[in-house]
Amino acid sequence: MVKTVDIKNVEWLPHPNAKCVKTYLKPLLTAADDLNLRTALMKVEPGGMIPPHTHETLEFFYFLEGEGIMIKGDLEEKTAPGHAVNIPLGVTHGLRNETKHDLIFISCFAPGDKK
Repeated sequence: MVKTVDIKNVEWLPHPNAKCVKTYLKPLLTAADDLNLRTALMKVEPGGMIPPHTHETLEFFYFLEGEGIMIKGDLEEKTAPGHAVNIPLGVTHGLRNETKHDLIFISCFAPGDKK
């Protein structure tokens, strides 16, 4: 199935995980569209966070705006626009926004049918 999404017409939704603070998403490709890939435009507002967690999928981040702190296992790294981060299956990861500006990025999961 070929799908085109005009992101201006997609509303920000609260992150489905209640442990995520000040975190929102605009679904771009869901498991209903394709079981192989799930993508979303993500926003972590100032003071927001995605707490450390793991998945049974690969996750990929591409940062568009703002800066954050990416947690990868025991490491913490600063993120900035243009940074890409690959999180292999089962690796603990999370994200914090300690700035005064929104952190905007694209998140992709493969396969897309698992959470």
